Amino acid sequence: MKTLSLIILITLITSCRNPGSPVNYPYVPVHRATDDLQVYDGKYRPQIFSNGLVISCTIVNKSNSINYKDVKLIVKYYSVTRTVMASYNYVIYQYLNAGKLIKVNLKGPKTDLKSLRTISVDVADATQY
Repeated sequence: MKTLSLIILITLITSCRNPGSPVNYPYVPVHRATDDLQVYDGKYRPQIFSNGLVISCTIVNKSNSINYKDVKLIVKYYSVTRTVMASYNYVIYQYLNAGKLIKVNLKGPKTDLKSLRTISVDVADATQY
């Protein structure tokens, strides 16, 4: 009798499963461009005859096998009080192969140079090709 009850219980448990229910797949981490691409040698200087900046930096692809294109950069201007004064997005329409680097010059918009303390340049995204 116990065997029959156990068989009925197992049959009920397995038959109650909805065949349309989602299956839990193992988590696969997503590889992001920001893990491979880094910005080095960031410098800025005032533009001649304007209140803008010229921003120079080097973007390095540290990956051994992944190539990128259309690198998206975020440039943030910080005030003397270390508050973000402005944030600008730039897209570098070039190919950046694995293990290579590119040097970039960006022209920033007009800004109050007296209250500017520093800037930061970070990689936001890029497209693999």
